Order: sequence, then structure tokens, then C-alpha cells
Amino acid sequence: DSDGVASAATDAFGPYMQSAPSNPINSLSNVTDGNTAAAGATVDCGFIYDYNAGAGTGRIWGTAVNKQTKFPE
Repeated sequence: DSDGVASAATDAFGPYMQSAPSNPINSLSNVTDGNTAAAGATVDCGFIYDYNAGAGTGRIWGTAVNKQTKFPE
């Protein structure tokens, strides 16, 4: 159920991911906010999420080898 307790099949919520995915380019799994598609991160991270205080696109990009630049598409 929603508390993680196994119950009847009709109440199942999973299976869930066992761990956060990591970026295969730089092995990091943390995410930081980047306000535009061109924005880079200011800290080392595996992914950049365009959140922009809820007004972003919701897109997620992997970062490049330097761990801060959006990986080129």
C-alpha cells in the first residue's frame, strides 16, 4: 500500500526503482535546477532539471564529463 506494506494485488503501488539512476557519462545521480535548456549547473551534478520555481518546462538533461554542462543533444 502507500505505506510500503504488501497487500492485495489490487492495492499494489510498485514495483519502484531500487535506487536513483546515475548518469553513465559521469557516474553522478544528483539533480540540480537549471532554468533553461542552455543553462549549466553551478555545482557538480548528474542531471539538470528545468524547474524554474514551477514555471520551467520539466525537462531533464544529463550532464557532460565536466559534471556541470548540459550534455549536447
